[in-house]
Amino acid sequence: MIVVKRKQILLVGIAALVAVAGYLNFSYGDSEPAGVENLGEVKLVSSDMGGETDFFSEARLEREIDRSQSVASLQSIARDAATSETGRAAAEAEVVELTRLTETEGSIESMICAKGFADAVVYISEGKVTAIIKAQALSSADVASIVDVITTHTGIDAANIHIIESQ
Repeated sequence: MIVVKRKQILLVGIAALVAVAGYLNFSYGDSEPAGVENLGEVKLVSSDMGGETDFFSEARLEREIDRSQSVASLQSIARDAATSETGRAAAEAEVVELTRLTETEGSIESMICAKGFADAVVYISEGKVTAIIKAQALSSADVASIVDVITTHTGIDAANIHIIESQ
């Protein structure tokens, strides 16, 4: 006589439910409700407002693209089996440094905007900082305030900071 245990009955019941659910999904899966888009589908959107391009947004985007490409290259070097331990450590250190620079630039830009300026883009490279500020004109006090923010966040000497006005 065959003895059927509860666990076996439960497993057979679950398997039957999965089979029925799969059949129903296959049978009715072709019809999508109206207005539902495919999840994960890439869609190109434009933020173009009246044909004008925003220099500051585009500059930040270009900087981010360049940094992302650099990080990807460095990470592939670090993952390559042919790379020496010294080379791997140098690549990983450079990735950390690029990440730190990106965070610092974003923080400085936020602080400059918090001081009342319309927008700003900051580039840090090789011990120098270039800050492009959206303003009609910058007073000496404005420049001093911006330099203070930059030196506080980076420790870079004021002689190596360049501030450019842009509209």
